[in-house]
Amino acid sequence: MEPKIAIELIQTGKLSTEEILQIGKEVKDQKVWQEIIQQIDWSKFEINEMLKIGKEANDPNVWQKIVQQIKSGKFKQYEDHRG
Repeated sequence: MEPKIAIELIQTGKLSTEEILQIGKEVKDQKVWQEIIQQIDWSKFEINEMLKIGKEANDPNVWQKIVQQIKSGKFKQYEDHRG
Protein backbone atom coordinates (compact mmCIF):
# COMPACT_ATOMS: atom_id res chain seq x y z
CA MET A 1 0.00 0.00 0.00
CA GLU A 2 1.25 3.46 -0.84
CA PRO A 3 1.87 5.72 2.19
CA LYS A 4 -0.51 8.38 0.81
CA ILE A 5 -3.36 5.86 0.60
CA ALA A 6 -2.54 4.51 4.06
CA ILE A 7 -2.77 8.02 5.52
CA GLU A 8 -6.09 8.64 3.77
CA LEU A 9 -7.47 5.39 5.19
CA ILE A 10 -6.33 6.26 8.69
CA GLN A 11 -7.87 9.74 8.42
CA THR A 12 -11.33 8.34 7.61
CA GLY A 13 -11.91 7.76 11.31
CA LYS A 14 -13.61 4.47 10.48
CA LEU A 15 -10.77 2.11 11.44
CA SER A 16 -10.21 0.49 14.80
CA THR A 17 -6.98 1.07 16.67
CA GLU A 18 -5.90 -2.46 15.77
CA GLU A 19 -6.53 -1.80 12.07
CA ILE A 20 -4.61 1.47 12.21
CA LEU A 21 -1.64 -0.22 13.87
CA GLN A 22 -1.74 -3.04 11.32
CA ILE A 23 -1.46 -0.48 8.51
CA GLY A 24 1.56 1.02 10.25
CA LYS A 25 3.22 -2.38 10.56
CA GLU A 26 2.64 -3.17 6.89
CA VAL A 27 3.47 0.19 5.31
CA LYS A 28 6.46 1.09 7.55
CA ASP A 29 6.61 4.75 6.56
CA GLN A 30 7.50 7.64 8.85
CA LYS A 31 4.67 9.86 7.55
CA VAL A 32 2.18 7.06 8.17
CA TRP A 33 3.43 6.67 11.75
CA GLN A 34 3.11 10.45 12.23
CA GLU A 35 -0.57 10.11 11.37
CA ILE A 36 -0.97 7.08 13.62
CA ILE A 37 0.51 9.03 16.55
CA GLN A 38 -2.25 11.60 16.09
CA GLN A 39 -5.12 9.17 15.59
CA ILE A 40 -4.83 6.55 18.30
CA ASP A 41 -5.81 6.96 21.95
CA TRP A 42 -2.58 6.17 23.76
CA SER A 43 -4.31 6.15 27.15
CA LYS A 44 -5.92 2.81 26.25
CA PHE A 45 -2.56 1.00 26.19
CA GLU A 46 -0.54 -0.50 29.01
CA ILE A 47 3.16 0.37 29.03
CA ASN A 48 4.18 -3.01 27.62
CA GLU A 49 1.75 -2.54 24.72
CA MET A 50 3.18 0.90 23.97
CA LEU A 51 6.69 -0.57 23.96
CA LYS A 52 5.58 -3.19 21.42
CA ILE A 53 4.17 -0.43 19.21
CA GLY A 54 7.45 1.47 19.48
CA LYS A 55 9.41 -1.60 18.49
CA GLU A 56 7.14 -2.21 15.48
CA ALA A 57 7.28 1.43 14.38
CA ASN A 58 11.03 1.82 14.88
CA ASP A 59 10.46 5.57 14.57
CA PRO A 60 11.95 8.18 16.93
CA ASN A 61 8.73 10.21 16.90
CA VAL A 62 6.73 7.22 18.10
CA TRP A 63 9.23 6.61 20.89
CA GLN A 64 8.98 10.29 21.88
CA LYS A 65 5.19 10.00 22.08
CA ILE A 66 5.52 6.90 24.25
CA VAL A 67 7.90 8.70 26.61
CA GLN A 68 5.43 11.60 26.86
CA GLN A 69 2.56 9.25 27.65
CA ILE A 70 4.51 7.43 30.34
CA LYS A 71 5.71 10.69 31.93
CA SER A 72 2.17 12.07 31.92
CA GLY A 73 0.78 8.93 33.57
CA LYS A 74 -1.86 8.67 30.84
CA PHE A 75 -1.84 4.97 30.18
CA LYS A 76 -3.90 1.93 31.08
CA GLN A 77 -2.82 0.45 34.37
CA TYR A 78 -1.86 -3.20 34.34
CA GLU A 79 -4.63 -5.39 35.70
CA ASP A 80 -3.64 -8.68 37.27
CA HIS A 81 -6.40 -11.18 36.56
CA ARG A 82 -4.67 -14.12 38.19
CA GLY A 83 -5.99 -15.87 41.16
